[in-house]
Amino acid sequence: MIEAKKRAIEPYVAKNQALPYAQQLQAPFIFLSKGELIYFWDYQNDDARIVNSFFSRRQVKDWFEQNLSQGFEGIIYSYDEHVEKGHHPACRVRTGHAPQNL
Repeated sequence: MIEAKKRAIEPYVAKNQALPYAQQLQAPFIFLSKGELIYFWDYQNDDARIVNSFFSRRQVKDWFEQNLSQGFEGIIYSYDEHVEKGHHPACRVRTGHAPQNL
């Protein structure tokens, strides 16, 4: 999940706002961002940390293989099905007051 903030807001402070949405979506991690500054938060295991960019598909696959007992194939299927429906590969992004499909 991605929690995007306007440039005037430090994305790290949005952790508590993003967490219930990520849990509702069963997203195991959150990106917190205001554009050029991006945090990655594996909220079940670690605190948010600054990363250089959003993860590539390969990096997401590697993360799932290292961190979750469930297989990655189901995640890929959901991802591909989501894109086939015309949604952006970023999948679900929380903007405003409710999660939005891109």
